[in-house]
Amino acid sequence: MLVLGKTVSFLENTIDRRISLETNLLADHSAVIGDPSQLHNSFLNLGINASHAMPEGGTLVYSSQNISLDPPFCETSTFNLQPGDYLKIEVRDTGYGIKPENLSQIFDPFYTTKEPNRGTGLGLATVYGTIQQHSGAINVYSEEGIGTTFQILLPLASEGHAGELAPSQKLTGSGRILVADDEEVMRITAKAILEDLGYEVVLAKNGQEALYLYIKNKEDLDLVILDMIMPVMNGRDCYFEIKKYDPEARIILSSGFTKEDDLHDMKQHGLNWFIRKPYHSANLSQIVQKALAQEN
Repeated sequence: MLVLGKTVSFLENTIDRRISLETNLLADHSAVIGDPSQLHNSFLNLGINASHAMPEGGTLVYSSQNISLDPPFCETSTFNLQPGDYLKIEVRDTGYGIKPENLSQIFDPFYTTKEPNRGTGLGLATVYGTIQQHSGAINVYSEEGIGTTFQILLPLASEGHAGELAPSQKLTGSGRILVADDEEVMRITAKAILEDLGYEVVLAKNGQEALYLYIKNKEDLDLVILDMIMPVMNGRDCYFEIKKYDPEARIILSSGFTKEDDLHDMKQHGLNWFIRKPYHSANLSQIVQKALAQEN
């Protein structure tokens, strides 16, 4: 699976060097029908979460194999699975594990055991939703002090549709883009998508850092993408501060929760572009092109 290999490559250059990243890709067939950017985001999310569970180092393993699901298994599953051939992917870590009382909640939106200002907790809920959208299943197995394994099942594409992906029109381009987001997986995902499209990317962890980087590098930046909800300085405040410094700045607001109606005052002050997270490569590429061309 190309998406899985790409995920591992990105993590090799991202996570703590004390973590050993291993692969055990045994699947002979790995073509599934789906959105590659959504799946890439999901596999990245699991890997980054795993790295956070190993602050002093450990082992992170991505594995894959082919399995067949029979009717009795599908009938007893809590997911809407159909009998047939599947790609099974496991993401296993040797971290501190998940407490038994927390296991049933980890896919709930906004549930998190992270410290304040360390993220919204939406990551695993997004992964869960993505796997469901791809007619698959995701389960977690964990033991405190031993580690955690996420197991994903995705239906294989039929022979006539092997390699087919969700239709998309990705528009490539050039330029330097500043991306501000407090969620590490979102920063990495945006960077991966934008660099694949041909752009250079600068990253910031919050609005205050983004404002500093913009003022410092204004002449070298062509576009800014701001997450709406961030600690220290949120996207809304950062937007107005950047606009105060540079009224001509091209800025895209992003959020997984904010409704476009909530952006009314910002639109009255020049906001023309908004994108919903998680990012899809085709959609992001098109909005970026419009922003760079100053098209609404």
